[in-house]
Amino acid sequence: IIVNRNTLLDQTLATLKRAWPGVDLGVAHGRKHEYDKQVVVTTIQTASYPNRLDKLLNSGTFNLCIIDEAHHAPAQSYQLVLGELGFLKEDSNDQLLLGVTATPTRIGSLKLADTFQTLTFEIPIGELIHKGYLCKVRA
Repeated sequence: IIVNRNTLLDQTLATLKRAWPGVDLGVAHGRKHEYDKQVVVTTIQTASYPNRLDKLLNSGTFNLCIIDEAHHAPAQSYQLVLGELGFLKEDSNDQLLLGVTATPTRIGSLKLADTFQTLTFEIPIGELIHKGYLCKVRA
């Protein structure tokens, strides 16, 4: 799982521990180098650092990569990491790249379709507000 901020790293770890008790969970960030776990959570800043990327590559093959805040995935740092891990190959049938974001549009010329093949699920912000998942917009 790749996130783009330390706060999201902490939130992701807490959520995984709560939702999946007993998961073999590793952290690749700061002084933690836990690359040999069932699930590894890292930041893009850590994963794109050359020696950390080498450690990810040497830890084995990843079958699933989840990108939180996936609207950042077209950025060069993400493309580097995803490419090195094999998730951008045309024939990566044994690997799944999943991106999640609440802001699917990206400013600039890069698009999510440059990284992800299919939009699987979409829900409008108005519906999320109506269902109580988000608060009403205030000006």
